[in-house]
Amino acid sequence: LRFSRFRRALRLLRLARLAKHGIRLVSVVNRVQSEDWLVILRIIWLFVLLVFINHWISCGWYAIGCIDASLEQWSSKAFDPEVHGFAYRYTTSFHWAVTQFTPASMEVVPRNALERAFNVGVIFFGLVMFSSFVSSMTNSMTYLTNQNYDKRQQREILMSYMNSRCLTWQLRIDITTYVGKIRKHRQHVNEVDIPVLKTLPENLRERLRVEVHSHVLDKHGLFSSLHIGDPVSVNKICHHAMAERALMPGEELFRCGAYCSRMYFMISGSGNYIIGFGGQASLLEATRQWLCEACMWIKWEHRGRFVGASSCDLSELDATEFQTIMSKSRCFLQVQHYAQLYAHYAERDSDRVTDVWGQRLRVSVIAQRSFKPKETDEGTTSRILILWS
Repeated sequence: LRFSRFRRALRLLRLARLAKHGIRLVSVVNRVQSEDWLVILRIIWLFVLLVFINHWISCGWYAIGCIDASLEQWSSKAFDPEVHGFAYRYTTSFHWAVTQFTPASMEVVPRNALERAFNVGVIFFGLVMFSSFVSSMTNSMTYLTNQNYDKRQQREILMSYMNSRCLTWQLRIDITTYVGKIRKHRQHVNEVDIPVLKTLPENLRERLRVEVHSHVLDKHGLFSSLHIGDPVSVNKICHHAMAERALMPGEELFRCGAYCSRMYFMISGSGNYIIGFGGQASLLEATRQWLCEACMWIKWEHRGRFVGASSCDLSELDATEFQTIMSKSRCFLQVQHYAQLYAHYAERDSDRVTDVWGQRLRVSVIAQRSFKPKETDEGTTSRILILWS
């Protein structure tokens, strides 16, 4: 009894191990960026599944052939115990199983009623499986062909356009290199790319946007404090003022001198920020990083240029919508005080203020002082404060 329980425990451990391998396989597939490779992996998976099914059918066929020595059996006609070993017996059984899924044939046939009944059942099962396999294989190959055809057609149109405009060779190389980089990276899927989400009722869309954007805002000291003081306003910000944005490698998010109306939160990826029109570039990682907060509190023009160094996911916060929502918030005075302090520090460090100014520690200190003001904060209203005066 104890031994049987031990065997059951071992089987459960094996099943758990298979589940872990399945999770790892899914994670590997999710990291594949190329659509072509996804189709190829799908085809390989179909073949593996077919081999797995044929393995079990061949095992059942061989077991039926050895179940009753008193009856005439297919195994006694196909094998000589003194000549044929395990490898030949297995491959013969596997060969028979494969022929039930395809129009092929072989010399092994059923010799009694049980074997013939099993054979008929496998034929019906193979009819369904083979049809599904051929259909899936055809769809995958058709999809792969169409994908390659679209890529060739787009490349021909691009080359035709560049030839007709007599572009320089260097510009042609830069354009084709960038297009090639985009194709190697899977396009990020955002809410606006999914038409069915537009049909959701307003309450479901609000819940969706709150779950997507609230944890992004909480990385910022002001919004984490605001989430505690007025969660309703934070939900309105997520629903009405936030949007998703994807940035490809080499794609420009903003450039120096342009008017800024949005604050950006980096979720994943990295980018290069170049101060001015050609200054030194600094690499920004996604961890707890945000850009252009100044536009929320003062009239702001970009003081640099931001370009994606890798595929980036961002959330953008519209300054006008944010100000409209906060004007009706019960934490309006605290947010106004934060704006005054931010503008005061920005004016004091005016020579060093850029689109990435005011990160982490500084913002946390300003947020703490805004929600727990001190007497020394009186008179900090800045001369450059415009939006929150």
